[in-house]
Amino acid sequence: MSDSDGASTARPPEDAEGRRARRERVLKIVIEALLALYCIVLALFDHTNLRQAIPPLAALSTVVLVLVAPPRREPSRSRELFVGALVAFLLVNLAALTVLTKLPGAGRLHSKNSHVYEVALALAAGLGVRDRAMARRLLTVILVAFGVRYVLQVVSLPWCEEAFRGGRLQGVGSFATVLAMEFTVLFSLYLGSIAISRGTASALACVLAALLMTGLTLMTKTRFGLLTMVFVTLPAAIVVQKRIGTWRRRLVIALAWVLVVAPAASFCWWCCNPGRHPMGAARGRFEAWEGAVRIAAAGPVPNMLIGYGPFRNVYRAAAAHNGMGPGDFPLHAGGRKQCPDMRFVPVHAHNVVMQRLVETGVLGAGALIMVWAVAFWSSLRAWLWGPEPAASLAGVLVVSLLTIAVMGQMDCLLYWTAGRLSWFITGLAFASGTWLAPPGSVDADPGAGPAEGESLPGEVAAAGAPGAPTIPAPPASP
Repeated sequence: MSDSDGASTARPPEDAEGRRARRERVLKIVIEALLALYCIVLALFDHTNLRQAIPPLAALSTVVLVLVAPPRREPSRSRELFVGALVAFLLVNLAALTVLTKLPGAGRLHSKNSHVYEVALALAAGLGVRDRAMARRLLTVILVAFGVRYVLQVVSLPWCEEAFRGGRLQGVGSFATVLAMEFTVLFSLYLGSIAISRGTASALACVLAALLMTGLTLMTKTRFGLLTMVFVTLPAAIVVQKRIGTWRRRLVIALAWVLVVAPAASFCWWCCNPGRHPMGAARGRFEAWEGAVRIAAAGPVPNMLIGYGPFRNVYRAAAAHNGMGPGDFPLHAGGRKQCPDMRFVPVHAHNVVMQRLVETGVLGAGALIMVWAVAFWSSLRAWLWGPEPAASLAGVLVVSLLTIAVMGQMDCLLYWTAGRLSWFITGLAFASGTWLAPPGSVDADPGAGPAEGESLPGEVAAAGAPGAPTIPAPPASP
């Protein structure tokens, strides 16, 4: 009887562990299916109601996953910072909507400005994607779905005045800058994914897709999209591409590109498009940024903290509320100092952080910066100190997140399809750092080590290699 009692007492822990593993598998499958469906809907159908319904379901499933099967590793400070920054960003948005008085002329509330669905998407991607294979499959869905979308659109696009309004590719019912932001984000994904391609066919497909995004961006004639591609995305992709050689060789190639090839290519493009010189747009951007700072500083303390609300025309409404008019924006108004028409005031700040400063104040802008910073550090840490092939996948996300951050300083990137992709990539970038475990632990990724001849500081050297330097352990999460 004592033996049977002992067996009965020893069995429940095993059953509990088995049930926990089954629940975790089911929830991970549900989360992956929801996120994959979101990518397909975003790329091919863009059905608004379905697109808005998926992120809350994925976020709810992620919360259940965390409660039912918490991560085996100890909770890291970076995870707390990431979740806390997302929650703070959402709460500031909701507070700005409910506490502040709506300004005259601010326009109707638009759901895309509150970013409720996008925050849920980033949370699901950041905490629900728990392994490299799941992230790779989701990234493949994004690349294939958007590749199919734009191949079909290139074939069926009406190559006429309707699609090329003003001599620039506008698409049908869209804007050149909106398309260029989307093309730039996708270009970073396709170009970075060459590093993780399995076989010549997939690598060639990524190269062709990157060339397609480049050609479409050239047709939009959007200056900052092209500059971001040439001076940020491509050099960053060279640096993270470990197949090229050692980190010194990659750095030399990237610097040669930035200092020699990229300026020459940019000069040739400007010679062919003399009316699209970037300095004109840069001066207009600086004026809009200065206006955003003045709007935020001129208001009372509540508006400085939580902004004026995420409304469609909040920039112009807040400028008028603080006594600013076309005379304060001479470049946009064309010298019309006394003109009362607010159409000559910028419609937005042409900068993600500055726009959030107007909409959600210092707290909202600070929360957004924290989300980006934590996600970028997480993916960078995984690329520097993670084992292969997880490190190469993290490198793709490093390139894409860096592209998003730079492009976001030139326009309001958090909106439309490019913005939704940016939130999803931000979540995946944070998740890539959660796969990094101490060498030899039960959670360590069993992938191979660094490429042969690689000696980037912080990467794991081959055990017993003659003359191998002593490499410090990766730093703790911030």
